[in-house]
Amino acid sequence: MSNDLREIVTDLADRVDRLEAENREQQERIEELESELEEEREKRKDAEQKADAAVAHIQQLWNRIEQVHTDLYTNISGLHTRIDKSLSDPEEGETVDTEPEDPPIYDLVRTPEHIASEVLEPTQRRTRFFWKDLSDYSRSASGGRLVTAGEMRRVLQAHESDYSDTRIESKIVKRVMDLSKTLTRDVVKLKKKDGEWRMFVPKDWKERSREVFRERHGGADSAVS
Repeated sequence: MSNDLREIVTDLADRVDRLEAENREQQERIEELESELEEEREKRKDAEQKADAAVAHIQQLWNRIEQVHTDLYTNISGLHTRIDKSLSDPEEGETVDTEPEDPPIYDLVRTPEHIASEVLEPTQRRTRFFWKDLSDYSRSASGGRLVTAGEMRRVLQAHESDYSDTRIESKIVKRVMDLSKTLTRDVVKLKKKDGEWRMFVPKDWKERSREVFRERHGGADSAVS
């Protein structure tokens, strides 16, 4: 074999070796890429499963929120109905639905703050505020608690100043007193003395209010336990 032919054969052999080496490197790289691709697929699958679970959880939360809203507004509607019924006397012959024996003002006082601030009328909110701490805002008197219009006005004005510029006038105080009387089934007594209204709350006003309920609804047999 001539030298020229030998060189050609040697050169071709070297090229084959290089091509085989490059092929092995490319094959290894392909295997690495396939492995990375499989990992990405697994990660995506896991992420999709987590996303589906998150969406399902969010939907459950929305369902719960909607149910809470429904229950909340049902309770609010019931509260307004009771207050409205207490504010108006039934006409003769009109059928009156049986109401709980507890004084209606209980429902007003028990209304949560965040609900009261949104749904109650101003007079209802002020009445609720005053009755929540009645003993603090009134003074002891023979057989109960007493508060004058001037004393109530100062209490309401101090409270109102925290979130409003409204000036508490005498007519506003009188509305609170009137609503207090109505929501206790007229057990609370109002009297004007020396040109100033006074509100008297008997010590046993709760039982008196329940007794009024029993009298209006046919005696003790109709009382709600």
